[in-house]
Amino acid sequence: MDILSHTVTGMAAGTVVAAFSKRKFKSKLYIILAGTLAGAMPDIDAISLWSKFDSVIGQTFGFKHKGRQIYFGKLWYSHHGFMHSISMAFIAPLIWWFLGGLISRNRQPLVNRISSRWYNGRLGMMAFMMGYVLHLWEDMITPSGSWNGVRLLFPSTEYYGGFGKIWWWNNYDLFLIAASVVVINIIILLINRRKKELTLSVFTLAFILFFIQVNTRGSSFNNDSVKSAFSSKEKKSKEIQKEILGPFIFQKMEGMDNSINLNF
Repeated sequence: MDILSHTVTGMAAGTVVAAFSKRKFKSKLYIILAGTLAGAMPDIDAISLWSKFDSVIGQTFGFKHKGRQIYFGKLWYSHHGFMHSISMAFIAPLIWWFLGGLISRNRQPLVNRISSRWYNGRLGMMAFMMGYVLHLWEDMITPSGSWNGVRLLFPSTEYYGGFGKIWWWNNYDLFLIAASVVVINIIILLINRRKKELTLSVFTLAFILFFIQVNTRGSSFNNDSVKSAFSSKEKKSKEIQKEILGPFIFQKMEGMDNSINLNF
């Protein structure tokens, strides 16, 4: 999926976890932010496509491969490699938790600072893990590409997914489902009544709808390296979206798509 849809999905997960916080809405926003960042974070490995990657990072670290070779390859630091693993979903928030306690201005002993940070930040860590894992699942249902899935169980060299149930982008219906969860759940958090049950229910229903939409495309989006095949899959994805959403909403979403400098 595209980075924008990943990010909004992580944000949706954050709204559910935030409902379990007894603190003020401002604190809940930090939990939502954790899920949002996690939704986008796995794709940081796409930095190898940066136009100056070879001259700046490649030369600095003495990489033997060019940026595009790294991105489309199966090195541990390639796209869909280590950053797209369950291992990283757990490691990243744990590093954030430990470093936060380490550099805290609190003058208590280190063990007490780390314990305090765990107590105060555990929901944020949970939101991060949920947002991260959802990103991995969303990438598994996309085309196999040159990776044949994601390196889910790193350090295992096996790749999982690449099902081709949806195209890499143009999944406007799925984006709208995730965005609706964010809007509805934030309203629930502001109302502050039965927020745990309601936000979880909204997320669960949306996940079921998301799952149904993914599995009823009626087309496989796995493709070979032929450019014409790529174009045909792109066209087919848009045709399906127009059928699902109707001409009016589709045109609005396509206009949004064209106005954003991302593969959305």
